[in-house]
Amino acid sequence: MTDQKRPSSSKNPRIVLRGDGAAEPTPIGVTVTEGSLLGERFEVGAHVGEGGHALVHKGVDRANGAIVALKVMRREFARDPVMRKRFEREGEVLSKLKHPHVVGFVASGSEPTPWMALEFISGPDLKQALASQKRFAPKVAVQIMLPLIDGLAQAHGLGVAHRDLKPSNVAFSQNASGQWAPMLLDFGLSKPTESVAKELRLTTEGQTVGTPAYMAPEMLRSDEGGNATSDVWSLGVMLFELITGVLPYRAESIWHMLMAILTTDAPTMSSKGVAVDPTLEFIVGQCLKREPNERFADANALRNALRSWLESAR
Repeated sequence: MTDQKRPSSSKNPRIVLRGDGAAEPTPIGVTVTEGSLLGERFEVGAHVGEGGHALVHKGVDRANGAIVALKVMRREFARDPVMRKRFEREGEVLSKLKHPHVVGFVASGSEPTPWMALEFISGPDLKQALASQKRFAPKVAVQIMLPLIDGLAQAHGLGVAHRDLKPSNVAFSQNASGQWAPMLLDFGLSKPTESVAKELRLTTEGQTVGTPAYMAPEMLRSDEGGNATSDVWSLGVMLFELITGVLPYRAESIWHMLMAILTTDAPTMSSKGVAVDPTLEFIVGQCLKREPNERFADANALRNALRSWLESAR
């Protein structure tokens, strides 16, 4: 498949797609068929990817001919009101975010199962890039992360936390000049930053959301955890991993890793044998404080600190 360049006009919506775009075998739980229409507007193409609760199809927006990614909820999960609400919440969040480094929202619907049309991104994800690169120079790592943090700052400004930040939820889109730009994906676990439990429970009793290696201690303790400072922790883990090539907490089992996150201070990046400027070391360390009130308050505060460091490092 030929990579799609990032369009300059909002009338030509962008969308999310990871991998090479090749068709895959029809998965279990498929809810739409190739050639069918969603919302009487989006033509369903080949199945090109999937996540825990949804399938991704390449599609065409008949309103303007643009290629889109159609994220379609698996029918078996659509029957679960908690999962259904979580999927719908992602669409609501993305429809409010208008940022060049957050995946673009086009439309959504509920028949024959909840679905949304999103910006098409054909580049690799950050997890794949890290596996290939092994680790990034500190300045490069910060340059990759800053646009994402800027997009997340907009979400935090709207009162929304992501809660599942990790390298596989970042993909690269090729812009009009041929440069690759990082894009923040998957707000499926997002929630209002203030007491979501008072309005709506998006997790079942005892269920932990997110990816443990990137989750803040407070999220591991409670299914109701997760706010802007929790996102800051995850960003710190990502910066640490990009710069050193390893996670801050490594253990022989998930259990031991979780206990380490909950009970021990994060190591320094320099302890992993990487030469890091003391100011950047401090910034990342501040993100990884176990007590939320000791971290940067939100993505905006972290962005400002990193921008200041990057300016001084030039």
